[in-house]
Amino acid sequence: MKKITILTVIFLSMYSCFALGFSERVLEENKLASKNVLFISAYSPSFETFFNQVDGIKSVFDEKNITLDIEFMDSKRFYTPENMKHFKDSISYKLKNSAPYDLIIVGDDNALNFVVDNKNLFDGLPIIFLGINDVDFAKEVSADRNITGIYESVSLKGTIDLARTLTPNANRVVALFDTTPTSNAIRTQYSVTPSRSKRAYQSFLKT
Repeated sequence: MKKITILTVIFLSMYSCFALGFSERVLEENKLASKNVLFISAYSPSFETFFNQVDGIKSVFDEKNITLDIEFMDSKRFYTPENMKHFKDSISYKLKNSAPYDLIIVGDDNALNFVVDNKNLFDGLPIIFLGINDVDFAKEVSADRNITGIYESVSLKGTIDLARTLTPNANRVVALFDTTPTSNAIRTQYSVTPSRSKRAYQSFLKT
């Protein structure tokens, strides 16, 4: 029986970000001065990339007179209808009983989905998204003049090609997915990888 070498490729850090074109109407400094901004994170503070996101935002806002508030969905741990309802009720109460916001920033797919599904809570506020894996959805919502941002495109072909160079005897790629929007988006991106790249690997197993 021919021995098959199995190569498992983990797609974590090899990605590139593409800008969808930040609108000047959203980012003009004179419109943001002395303003309040709400950042809705799909994560919790324990998620490894959260503080990088906040540091990037604060590196700009701290130089201006801009107040940044943060709300956590914690959806990487609790992506359930019950948790989403609790979060919606909580943020709805806070929005009604706090100073009005001038801009909403959302981090990751779950947060963008939440804001788009509940736009009535935000009363037409401009929305900027970041760290979105579902490229098609990011482009779709950007058709709204009040929504723009950046998405992540995982370099699947480049990652596999590099792994194959490092392990030339490998002839199978094993990919492990969960049911989160992030994994679903990466799964979709694989499905549109050029066919010649797919033919280089005899099978693609999905769990």
